[in-house]
Amino acid sequence: MFRHFPSKEALFQAFWHWINARIAPTVLPRSGADLISMPIAAFQGFDANEGIVRASLHTVSGRQMRLAALPERKQAFSVAVDDALAGVSPRDRARCEAIVHALYSAATWETLKDYCDLDGKQAGETVAWAIELIMKGLRQSVPSDTNETGGQKP
Repeated sequence: MFRHFPSKEALFQAFWHWINARIAPTVLPRSGADLISMPIAAFQGFDANEGIVRASLHTVSGRQMRLAALPERKQAFSVAVDDALAGVSPRDRARCEAIVHALYSAATWETLKDYCDLDGKQAGETVAWAIELIMKGLRQSVPSDTNETGGQKP
């Protein structure tokens, strides 16, 4: 394998893309709606690839792979949260983005599976429900006299 890839990092990147393709057609959200719809498929994909997912969570190599993918993940989640929460304060959007990262993750899937006996579908539905409630609450907190940038309407 190492003869095929120019570096360990290139191997990890290829393996990460392969894992993600096995888990779901798309794993990174592109919109606010994706944050609610995608955890169900992703968490079922985690179930179907449990050994690989757990290894990515609990090995040094898995951590390196996940951290290498972090800039792309952060960008995708930022865009999706901004799409869902236009008009919400930057502070609240940042808080929401942080909690959505935690919820829509293999670590949360593992916790819900191990501690709550939920399968991937149930865990994904639970995470989707929680994200939807959080975003709905934040949108409802926006005063009706503000525009999408959070400023006062003219």
